[in-house]
Amino acid sequence: MRIVVALRREMRAAHVPPAQSAVLSALLVRGPMRVSDLARNEGVRLPTMTQIVGRMVDAELIARSAPVGSYNNMIQITDEGRAVAGKLAAQRTAALGKRMEGLTPEELQTVIAMFPIIDKMFKREPWLDHE
Repeated sequence: MRIVVALRREMRAAHVPPAQSAVLSALLVRGPMRVSDLARNEGVRLPTMTQIVGRMVDAELIARSAPVGSYNNMIQITDEGRAVAGKLAAQRTAALGKRMEGLTPEELQTVIAMFPIIDKMFKREPWLDHE
């Protein structure tokens, strides 16, 4: 989708890879998760997510609840991770806002009316929902 490509291009200045941004978002929305759940959530293999998590732990964006290899090891976002996630969200909002500046009021209303439909189209998998 061109929207995703454009936003990723604009977000490169944030110096946070898209995979790490997705992990921060998942942990903010869902709370602490296992590495295997994060991998499933993002559609990547467990070894890939383990590497991503390792880099993020080293950067102090997330923390493990137990030593590496523990069975019930949960990953949680740190205060630093929350701050970075907040900055990323603000940058995404600003990027979208900038692109929406040229829209007519009617076009803007159409875009806003599409949000619930898009949300319905991309509903989360039931096993990932807390509800």
